[in-house]
Amino acid sequence: MKTAAWLLVGLLAAPSFAAGDAILEAHTNEAFPEAMLRVQDAIIDHGYVISRVQRVDFGLTQSGFNEEGRYRIVFFGRPQEIRRLAEEHPRLIPFLPLKITLSQAENETETMVLALDPRQLAALYPDPALAPVFARWRADLRSILAAADRRHARRE
Repeated sequence: MKTAAWLLVGLLAAPSFAAGDAILEAHTNEAFPEAMLRVQDAIIDHGYVISRVQRVDFGLTQSGFNEEGRYRIVFFGRPQEIRRLAEEHPRLIPFLPLKITLSQAENETETMVLALDPRQLAALYPDPALAPVFARWRADLRSILAAADRRHARRE
């Protein structure tokens, strides 16, 4: 049952791709609330605006999954950039704004942080004008996830 829930969270956060490196991932030894704050702070520090945080665990429970963990999707972006991209490249709309999924581990002392690797979008949308956007998004997401990746924070 847990595996099915993890799969569902991953599918909600990003479309399915065959490549094994389609997902950027980080783990933290912080509890969920602290990890959520760290991720949100990192998003803001990178110049993005958080548009909403969506609870996923409630929907999983209503769908019959016996899940007690916490699952959230953080939607964020730069409003002008999102409007421009949606206007100029309407096929990108399903991927806008950017998303990061946070999931609390069963032991409640670890949190997993996931995001779609924008290289997957570059493969779907090979427009040369989008390449620098996808490259910047990837660099920013890697940096945001690195800020969340605190597996060794308690030993530092």
